[in-house]
Amino acid sequence: MKIVTKIVVSTVLWTFLMLSVEGYLRLERERYLLEQDLLHECSMALMLAEPGIRDALKQGGPERARAALAALGLHDGPVRLRLVPANAATNAADGPDDDPEAHHATIDGRAVIALHRPLADGLRLEAYSPIARGDAFIHREISSLLLLMLLITVATIGSAWWFGWRFVGHKLAQMSNVVRATAERRDIAYTPREGGDELDALARELIWMHETIAASRLQIEADAQHKQHLYTQLRRADRLATVGALSSQIAHEIGTPLSVVRGRLERARQRQEAPRILAEVEHAYGQVERLEHIIRSMLDYARGASRREVAPARELCERAMNVIATFYERQGVTVTLGGDGLDASIQGNISALEQALVNLLRNAVQASRESTEVRIRVHQDAPGESVQIAVEDQGCGVSPEDFQRIFSPFFSTRARGEGTGLGLVIAVNIVQEHGGQLVLDPEYDGGARFIITLPTVPP
Repeated sequence: MKIVTKIVVSTVLWTFLMLSVEGYLRLERERYLLEQDLLHECSMALMLAEPGIRDALKQGGPERARAALAALGLHDGPVRLRLVPANAATNAADGPDDDPEAHHATIDGRAVIALHRPLADGLRLEAYSPIARGDAFIHREISSLLLLMLLITVATIGSAWWFGWRFVGHKLAQMSNVVRATAERRDIAYTPREGGDELDALARELIWMHETIAASRLQIEADAQHKQHLYTQLRRADRLATVGALSSQIAHEIGTPLSVVRGRLERARQRQEAPRILAEVEHAYGQVERLEHIIRSMLDYARGASRREVAPARELCERAMNVIATFYERQGVTVTLGGDGLDASIQGNISALEQALVNLLRNAVQASRESTEVRIRVHQDAPGESVQIAVEDQGCGVSPEDFQRIFSPFFSTRARGEGTGLGLVIAVNIVQEHGGQLVLDPEYDGGARFIITLPTVPP
């Protein structure tokens, strides 16, 4: 508001100054025109009276001329005539345009404008008219000029206030609000006019600055949250690494008593026991073999053996199934294996490929509901061509917004604290190291299907 007030005051003062100058010049012009009119009247009176006065002066001298002047009856009208000595003091100033016969004078205490003509016998004929005749006109001009100045001043104040607020004050107030909104982290609803003047351009720059700062703040907050999430995931990964190391140690320790149990069961099998007891021994022996196989798979998985070997796709899939057998049984989920490419030979780090497949199976089991099925389907178009290992579940699938981020590090669709977001990333890296690829099938309905494509060994 202060700047608008300054604009209004400066505009009014400038307008008043200009009107005052114009009024002064106008009054001077009217005064000049009035004096010209008075001089014209005096000149006309002299033109009418001068011939008669000259004749009377020639015939009868000054007395006859005064009698003739009195007979004209111009001694008390608006323009008056008189005879005065030629050398009489006029108490006069220069007249308009420095006319030597026209002058301002004071007669009988009144200001007049006078015009004279020299006569014979040391006399001169003088016509004069009181300047006060024009005072009323001048007063009317001054009154009308003051009224005009008042009206123009009021109009100037109103227009200057409106234009000042509309084009300056309002824009400055909105820009001030943008700055406060930036400091207070509030949204703004001000949209400056496109094009416009310099203030509109400044407002657009301020809004751009506000949006940039707001976006930067959001990015900083998102980065802070992401860093916190990464720190949490790092701590969880560290705990998982510790658990993995302990698990491999526990598996190693369990292997010794299991070997003892296996030996005792073998001795029991060699005895001639009753068929019912022998059947129980065979069942127990089979479970021990299964436990030993799981422990060997866990140890190989933990060691991450880097040797390259050739193994059929069936063996790779069965080893992965054995690693998480207890997990999917506890979840109440069935894992099945099938397809026409089970006998395809795969060459590489079988333990690493097993790890990639375990990660896919674990995700599929976690996404599945109880009493549902996770299927492993192995397909090969022809001997020697690439083999495809598909892991299919019957869960809720992957949403379109998560489809592009599913292979990003630390991205997980499970609840906070239930996943590291690294399983798929590790699986992708392992598969790519073996010259293959891991993709999510976008056309699969009823869950999710991940497909591993790997080169095979020619038969």
